[in-house]
Amino acid sequence: MNRHNSNKIALALIKGLSLLTIIILALMLAYLIYRGLYSNKLIERGVTDQVNNELPFEIYSNQYSNLDELDYFTLKKIIEGKVYSLRKISNVNRDIQLYIDPSLKSFLAKYLLIDEKDLNDPSIINIDSNTLKNDKAQFNEIKKDEGAIIISTKDTNLKGLRPVTLSDMVIAVNPEVTALYENKKIGNLRESEIDNILKGNYKNWSELNGPSINITLVNSLIEVEKKSGSIMIVQAPLYQKAVDDGIDIKSLKVFHNVSKRNLTLHYLLSESEDEGKYGGILSIIYNTLFMVILTILIATPISVAGAIYLVEYSKKGKLSTLIKTGIDLLAAVPSIIFGLFGLLVFVQLLGFGFSMISGVLTLALMILPTILRTSEEAIRSVSPALKEASRGLGATKIETITKIVLPSASKGITTGVVLAIGRALGETAALIFTIGSSTSFSTGLRSSSRVLAQHIFLIITEGGSIDEAFASALVLVVLVLIINSITKIIMRKEVK
Repeated sequence: MNRHNSNKIALALIKGLSLLTIIILALMLAYLIYRGLYSNKLIERGVTDQVNNELPFEIYSNQYSNLDELDYFTLKKIIEGKVYSLRKISNVNRDIQLYIDPSLKSFLAKYLLIDEKDLNDPSIINIDSNTLKNDKAQFNEIKKDEGAIIISTKDTNLKGLRPVTLSDMVIAVNPEVTALYENKKIGNLRESEIDNILKGNYKNWSELNGPSINITLVNSLIEVEKKSGSIMIVQAPLYQKAVDDGIDIKSLKVFHNVSKRNLTLHYLLSESEDEGKYGGILSIIYNTLFMVILTILIATPISVAGAIYLVEYSKKGKLSTLIKTGIDLLAAVPSIIFGLFGLLVFVQLLGFGFSMISGVLTLALMILPTILRTSEEAIRSVSPALKEASRGLGATKIETITKIVLPSASKGITTGVVLAIGRALGETAALIFTIGSSTSFSTGLRSSSRVLAQHIFLIITEGGSIDEAFASALVLVVLVLIINSITKIIMRKEVK
């Protein structure tokens, strides 16, 4: 193989690997953006996706309730007072406040198979649908209640509130269908599987990992009880009444694919609640920015001063070699070691406790080597001719450094600062042991705080919402890009 062909192969290999790297990074970023903006969940419910449009009432909720749909059984539990918080149904930390039009109470009692006395509970607020629609003061008051669920008459059209769809169709089956058969048991179906059953595409329950019984579509619950392998889609009240009357039938759960917006303006602009389990991330974003600004303000002057000393003042020898070796060693130390050092020195020995200042000082130590090394290389790359010309014109060494060297090396120093900001924003291990975990706005250097990277880690490890973790991760990436861009713009202006 000649040299020309070897160069071609090497160039093609380099281009291929570069392209592969770019594709992998692009896919990662695209996935993060998608998961950050949208959530997809597979939720098991006792009803199908079919919405009953024949009911004489409509359901609305507060626009920030994150509640778009309800099923028959959940609505029944809400009215009976068995579900009293949105936390269980939409992951929002608000107690439910139920508003019902009095004219609907008789129908609701029959529909939900409950005693009408339950609808006269003092916790339920009576509202007349027409009055609510026309009374702006009352309507605005209800809009402020983030736990509000309103049941009004049909076609009320309460604009400004969130429409909630109600699903109430149950899959009733013969008990043999749900029986254990050769270690196989059907307990749930997907919507696509239900459609295929109704279309006749499935003939036997064994095709759905169930018993070897033929699938039979029937039209009454009595037939469901008597015919082996029978199935019927029936309204929930009829199914519930049949069960209460002693008819031996079973129901199958349904897997629903629920898609909705993940990262919302409300999530960005609301404060965290209950240690980050609910609410938004406004306070955490504030704490992150506060932490980064303080860290850079402390670390940058020290690092640049150290770089100036190493380039302009230190002489080659054991001391210089020792300092450089120490810097390289610090750059390679895992962040958790810095966290343990911060815990021992700043939190315990100096008595700062789990606070912003403990976290900031720990991070400042951690990013010192990054800024120092890049600043050193940038200062060292400044042309000696510029320094000599400055000294020849009568400038002192300090004047030469401040007016010639640092401006000429500013781009390299900026690179170090930007890299340090990225590391500080993404740091978790060093902060877990030092900064605390309070999700409130940081009120000072001695207050416990939580930042974005730490918040993402705690959400996942404490069993929180993976969707919130992705939303926070997307915000963190955007924040890094914004801070880096601002830093570069500022440094460019200083150069000019």
